[in-house]
Amino acid sequence: MTKRRIGLAGILFLLIIVSIWVVLPKQSSLSGSTAGGSVTKIPENAVQVPPASAATKPAAITTLDLWTRPPAKVAARHLRRTTFAGLRRLGASEQLVDRLTVGDVLAVVTGLKEKAKLGDPSAANILSDLGHSLCALASPNLQEAPSLPGQDTEWLNAALQEKITFNKQLWAVCQQSIDLKEVDGWVAKAAEQGNGASLLLLSFGSTPAAYKQKLVEAVDTGYPEAQAAMAQILTQPPPGVAPGGPDDGEENLFKSAAVTLPYAESALALCEFSGCPGIAIDIPAAVSHAREAAHRGALEAMIVMGNIGCTP
Repeated sequence: MTKRRIGLAGILFLLIIVSIWVVLPKQSSLSGSTAGGSVTKIPENAVQVPPASAATKPAAITTLDLWTRPPAKVAARHLRRTTFAGLRRLGASEQLVDRLTVGDVLAVVTGLKEKAKLGDPSAANILSDLGHSLCALASPNLQEAPSLPGQDTEWLNAALQEKITFNKQLWAVCQQSIDLKEVDGWVAKAAEQGNGASLLLLSFGSTPAAYKQKLVEAVDTGYPEAQAAMAQILTQPPPGVAPGGPDDGEENLFKSAAVTLPYAESALALCEFSGCPGIAIDIPAAVSHAREAAHRGALEAMIVMGNIGCTP
């Protein structure tokens, strides 16, 4: 078991202990007094007989909403929303994410195409990510389990069926309304005009050298996602990618990206904790950055905090 898994296990154990403590009924004081009040001594020969109802009525325990399972359709909708939420990095609004989540896919795609034809780079980039990435996840070629045996079978199968039904709708829109060649042309035009997100999208699927070149151009525009990706490459060089990069340096790239991306601050904290090329070990800085990223909702930062042995 790695240190990271041990840290995560510690966090989960702490959550379980806290939840048990919350739901346990609180015991009253043996004296029967309240804080700051007077204490009445019970005579030794007095016998207290509880009411008849108290002997038979079980203690009420209130369950936390955190542990209440939502209906299958609600769970499936939450899963869809986490998938579409990634489009925000390309300029998608919360309203657009919500519309995709509830199934208004055709109208959203139609509106994005109209904007992209008029030169809106964000619309082109969102369509590109939909067409190349998210539509593939809805492909009927992906095998789904027909049934899930065991406990909670009905709920699991209902959630799965909801997912399959939505994916069929999304796949149909992708096939009928998104022309990837046309979308790629819009993205390429936006990249020529210096749009960082478009440059980053064009880097995917290319050769290692071409990928890095497009990534460098995207970094030069100040696009946070590109800054974080370049910092990751410099600190953890993948095979086939030549060393070296922008003059900003790994630490500065992480810090620039962290202004808007909590996960970039988490990655910086991890490097400061264990050391990375271009970033020296600095435990106080690691604690500071991990705590800040955790407060911003980055799960990776919570794991780092567990490895360091601190609380958020």
